Amino acid sequence: MDRFVEVAIDNAAPAFDRLYTYSVPPQLEERVRPGARVLVPFGRGRARMGLVMGESAGPQPGVEAKPILDAEQGQLALSEDLVRTVDFLKQRTFCTYADALRTVLPKNSRLVERDGGIKPLSESHLETAYAAGPATEKLTPKQQL
Repeated sequence: MDRFVEVAIDNAAPAFDRLYTYSVPPQLEERVRPGARVLVPFGRGRARMGLVMGESAGPQPGVEAKPILDAEQGQLALSEDLVRTVDFLKQRTFCTYADALRTVLPKNSRLVERDGGIKPLSESHLETAYAAGPATEKLTPKQQL
């Protein structure tokens, strides 16, 4: 039997700010549960980060649910209480799901595609990008430090 979940898409335009139904592939069964960050196809083949908000009975009649591409391993991004808080913020303050998620998720907790899977965009990744240095070669002494 197929399993379906409701996913809030990060940074969706306000016109597309709603929960989307996705199917859970068998290899991701253990990792996909409410509060998990997932990578899903959205729009014209682009992969976007989303957060599983809950289980679903299935897609609307005549609509095919796309499968989740990948899910973050390890601890859930949000506890059950914080998932309910995101839903509460969305309903009560009329903000978008993306705004509500940014309120409760730690800063820089985005997922990126790397090495054939998804990994959290961590500060160490940012440090690596900054270690490469700017493109210009003329740096002041302070910039060189």
